[in-house]
Amino acid sequence: GVRTVIIDDPLLNVRPFVWRAVPYVRIVVDSSGRTPPSAKLFGDGRHTRTLIACTSRIPAERRAALEGAGAAVMQCLATAAGRVDLTDLLARLGQQGTLSVLCEGGPTMARSLLENGCVNELNLLVAPLVLGTATIAPVIAGDSALNAAFRVEAVRRLGEDVWLNAVRKG
Repeated sequence: GVRTVIIDDPLLNVRPFVWRAVPYVRIVVDSSGRTPPSAKLFGDGRHTRTLIACTSRIPAERRAALEGAGAAVMQCLATAAGRVDLTDLLARLGQQGTLSVLCEGGPTMARSLLENGCVNELNLLVAPLVLGTATIAPVIAGDSALNAAFRVEAVRRLGEDVWLNAVRKG
């Protein structure tokens, strides 16, 4: 999500880079074009393409600035709240040949993907820290429909962290 880009300014690259027949694509979900054109994720264009998924709310000058920084901009449908419709985004990616997506987003993006039924497998790394105000834990722990939809396959302790793998049932 765009807030991760604004707050953390991550590279969102694969280290070490490994050539693949199907290249990696970074996707930033950003309904109105708030991604800074100076963000670090634009500095690795020779290895990884960057796609900004937006809505019609993006101003033309912001779109031009992002394209000038090296991004491809994909305009998606908007939800009633004005956010990128994630099912539309995933459908468009599928039409372009993308078969799987790894979400390394924050809790807001993860929660939206889960609530919209866009997740087939969960790999959660839970650290004993509280970061920000949004959380995914109540979605997983408190939503009986979500709990009924996933089956825990593995849980491991990694130092002080806990890794959990769950897959969608059926």
